[in-house]
Amino acid sequence: MKDLAYQALETYMYPFSTIYGHKVKIWELLRNLIEFHFPDAKVIWDPTCGKDNYQFKEYLKRTEDGWIYAGRYKYYASDLLKTPWNCDKESCLRVDVLNPPWDLPFEPDLVVYDPPYIPFKVSSKRNNAYGMDINRGLEGIRDYYAPRVFEAFAETVRKGLIVKGADFYLPKFSENLRLFLVDVLDLAAIRRWFKPVALYVYRYFTADAFIHRAMTSKASQIRGIRRNIINHSYYLILKKK
Repeated sequence: MKDLAYQALETYMYPFSTIYGHKVKIWELLRNLIEFHFPDAKVIWDPTCGKDNYQFKEYLKRTEDGWIYAGRYKYYASDLLKTPWNCDKESCLRVDVLNPPWDLPFEPDLVVYDPPYIPFKVSSKRNNAYGMDINRGLEGIRDYYAPRVFEAFAETVRKGLIVKGADFYLPKFSENLRLFLVDVLDLAAIRRWFKPVALYVYRYFTADAFIHRAMTSKASQIRGIRRNIINHSYYLILKKK
């Protein structure tokens, strides 16, 4: 079944709504979702790219005219921090997505939106820039998915968005499950500007999952907590109305 999910992504078959397996990397998943849902897109903007840029880096190459994605798309990145993907020797594109409208030097066909979507701090310099600390609450997550942000995207983008998010427990060691599609997104507001056409569940397999399992297990023993371990994220496909 893992190989079947992988093969479905490698063709123009309808992609499965759940993508999993060690073979399917984030950049492979995203590449195929773009090609399947937005085949005519020419310009891509990643507003919160991050220093490592896991979602794009395998398919990006630098040219005299900027970054090219998979040899087909012009790629622009921005971030709160200076990264290899949003800066060169002369300039640095930094956009605060929480404060629209944005003055962009380009008009994107597609936005791939991957803001910090869990409230837990990990060892990364970007976490400080995005306010990710142990005291960050649900509202801190919702800010990045607020209706004003999607309204600004609607005024900026030509074709649509791919929006990433996840469910999480808050407080971290508790049974209080926060659902991305219910507790974080305001889908009623988003539907004013975009039409949801697909939702993908991407299961990831990393060492972090095993570390999380050990941490949760220890917390469960101490506090009597019974809950699952979340090791997936969502990709929501939104097309502009």
